Amino acid sequence: MQIRFSLSFFVILLIILNVLDILTTYVVVFCLGGIELNPMAVSLFASVGFLNASIFKMVCFILLIPLILVVPFKVSKNESDKKIAKVFSWSMFIFLDSFYAVAVINNTINLVKI
Repeated sequence: MQIRFSLSFFVILLIILNVLDILTTYVVVFCLGGIELNPMAVSLFASVGFLNASIFKMVCFILLIPLILVVPFKVSKNESDKKIAKVFSWSMFIFLDSFYAVAVINNTINLVKI
């Protein structure tokens, strides 16, 4: 039996992982007194607050998703370029999904430890 994933699965997974990252970060850092390790996030939280930083992050991802999905195919001039664009899109979503999965797992481990 072969399992096939569509690109939309990875897009939806990325959105879900981002929401989970925001929620687990909020609980660990602001409810349980944990420490945010990302210096950019710490600076952003201090200057605009957690809610505005979270909204900014989600807007960035909403803008990033079409860039990853559309732009590589728009600049493709032939079939070979379209194959490269497809590999690029898949690779980017798998990388981003993996990155945020690790972040959520780390937050969850810290949630259990605290």
